[in-house]
Parts: sequence; structure tokens; C-alpha cells
Amino acid sequence: SSTQTITASVGNFTACVNETITVPVEVTNFNDVSAFSLTLAYDTTVLMFSGFSANTAVQNSLIVNGIGNEVRASWFAINPVSIGNATLLNLQFTARVTGQSSLSWDLATQGANEFADFNGDVILANFINGSIDVNAAPPAITQQPVSQTVLEGSTANFSVTATGATAYQ
Repeated sequence: SSTQTITASVGNFTACVNETITVPVEVTNFNDVSAFSLTLAYDTTVLMFSGFSANTAVQNSLIVNGIGNEVRASWFAINPVSIGNATLLNLQFTARVTGQSSLSWDLATQGANEFADFNGDVILANFINGSIDVNAAPPAITQQPVSQTVLEGSTANFSVTATGATAYQ
């Protein structure tokens, strides 16, 4: 049985509606690991799971799926892997609407979040939650002002149309 403690964490992020956010799953002390299962819950009204990429050390036999309001990842290897302190996965979410979604590890379900060594012994682990705040889309000019030629000293008036702006100058 291992004496190391692995930490898995996701951070806190801010995004705009319709933006894709990459959430790194960072690990520390990821040494001599032969298997892991990870379950991260999120708010499906605010976010949609849209994909992932993985550390090359765990790409083979890795399975990642969005199921309901969770992203679940499972992996095993015959030969233990050591990546130390690194990004294990990058999870991609698309922001649907304004709001906040916590990114919460499922610690209530036995086996949902754990790392194991070659013998199948569970490695001690800490899991640090995160969140994503989704803001409205930034203002965008939809109609540019039209060029004008006026006599010196005369007034020129310009108009602009924008979305997501209540005032501009």
C-alpha cells in the first residue's frame, strides 16, 4: 500500500455565454498509479460537457463520458504510470446561459473518485472542487458608423448599433 497522497483539483473560471472553457484537472504526487476513476458533477443548465484531451501518459485505455450532470473518467494500465505534478485531463465545457456552476467531485459514492496502485490498493487522495461563472456575451457592434464628409466647423453625427450594450461612447 502506498504512503503518498495524490491531490486532484479543478480551478475557478469565468466565461461568456457560448464560449468553450477548458478546465484542467491538475494532479500532484501522481506516482506509480495503475488505475483511476474520477467523477465531476456540474450544472447542466449552465454548462454542457463538450470534450476532453488527456495527458499522453494516460491516453491508452482512458474512457471519458458525460453522463447526466457528471463527467466520468476511468483508466487503467498494466504498468504503473508516474507523471508527478501535471495536468491529467483537460475537460471542455460550453457555457449555455448566464449563471454559476460548481465543479464538484463526487465523494459520496464509493469508488467514484479514487486512484489505485499496481496491486489495486487505493492511494490516499484529496479532491479540490472548482466553479465556472458564466457572464452574458460581451457587447458587439452590429452596424458600424457610416463615413461622412462635412465642412470644417460643421457638426457630424454618427450612429452605431450594438448588442449587449446599454450605453457606449
